Amino acid sequence: MKSAKFSILQLHIACTIMDLTITSLWSFYPWIPCAAGFPVGLMTSAGISSVVQTFLSLDVMLVVALSYISLFENRYDALVIGRMGRSKQRNLYRGIYFILNFIYVQCTMAFIYSKMRDQEAGRQHTFERIPCIPTTMINHPNFVSLNAGFAIIPMVTGIMVLLLTFQALYFIIFTTYHLFFHVNRVSKNTQRMQRKFFIAMILQAAIPGVSFAAPLYGYYILFKLNYFNQTYNNLLMIAIGCNGLFTTIGMILVHHPYRNAVWDMIRMRKLDELKSAVGTLNLRPIVTDKNLVVVSG
Repeated sequence: MKSAKFSILQLHIACTIMDLTITSLWSFYPWIPCAAGFPVGLMTSAGISSVVQTFLSLDVMLVVALSYISLFENRYDALVIGRMGRSKQRNLYRGIYFILNFIYVQCTMAFIYSKMRDQEAGRQHTFERIPCIPTTMINHPNFVSLNAGFAIIPMVTGIMVLLLTFQALYFIIFTTYHLFFHVNRVSKNTQRMQRKFFIAMILQAAIPGVSFAAPLYGYYILFKLNYFNQTYNNLLMIAIGCNGLFTTIGMILVHHPYRNAVWDMIRMRKLDELKSAVGTLNLRPIVTDKNLVVVSG
């Protein structure tokens, strides 16, 4: 289980950066059913291009997805491959696998942005699809359109999401099989701890995953219905921004050390009072008959 520490730390760092990006640095103002809008975050105040902001923000989200894959691959390597017998080149192959994954994601993102039309064409496409948007918002200087009528962009994006999801499910399914349905050669206590830790990891990924996937599914429904409602757009974006909150809650609920640490912080005042009481306790010596010395005059 010590081998998972680095993967968990990597996931926490990636999720923290993503939360800061979504809520503060990027703060996107979407116009679904069009893949358009404009950012209003700190990167806008710093004068960074809207296209660059969107690229960086989506890239951070994909890094989080790769971190989840890395976490489940770590358990797969320790529990499945470790029992079968790990070759000397195993770590080299793992490194190549993660590098290829990262290169594939970056190449896909680069392809998507290379197919983006000029933003003026994006404005025209957005206005044709959502004519009720005021022209002042369409002509916003930070306007950005990710898909100005190209059908290939959603297709390439969907393939990338499916491939990443398939990898995560592969590691989860095979690890679950070896933990719960395969004959194990370890002690029952070790097996119980491994199962408990793996279930905690699944819950840690599922709680924020559902909180992130549900708003995206809401955007998908708006897109398929070709329905524009800025209130719904804003609420769904706020829900995505709450991903960090659900990540923290999930981490505290499923991991015993984190839960104990939070509980200790909550009752810190009681602990301080107890320490003070122990520090001022007066101890009196106990005198018995054996310790008495009789002095005759």
